[in-house]
Amino acid sequence: MGNERDVALKKRNHVPVALAGVAAIQAIVGGLGWATYGPLFGPLDWAITLSFLVYVGLSVWSRWQPIAASCTGSLIYAVFLGYQATLSIALVFTGLLFKGPIVLLLTAAVTMAIKNRSTGSARTA
Repeated sequence: MGNERDVALKKRNHVPVALAGVAAIQAIVGGLGWATYGPLFGPLDWAITLSFLVYVGLSVWSRWQPIAASCTGSLIYAVFLGYQATLSIALVFTGLLFKGPIVLLLTAAVTMAIKNRSTGSARTA
């Protein structure tokens, strides 16, 4: 019985959980930013705040298409970091407390999606 449970857990698609974690972090960052800078909130700040909805959608989508959803989420975040770098390279290094875990979660999501594809368990959720 325990062995069957271990096999089921290994086959489970954990990509939605990783993308939901990114969504949660983005919601926290946006909420903290809005609470701190309210009236000074600019378009980039609103994009960050509302990006959690994108990652919630990607999390749902990843139940059926984990590779596409995790790669899309990673690409969106890479574009965001690239945009920050064009504004100021120092801006990329601010908020590493939040950016680090996001990069780790997105890397894990892509890795798990590829691993699930090779084991044939991409659709189990």
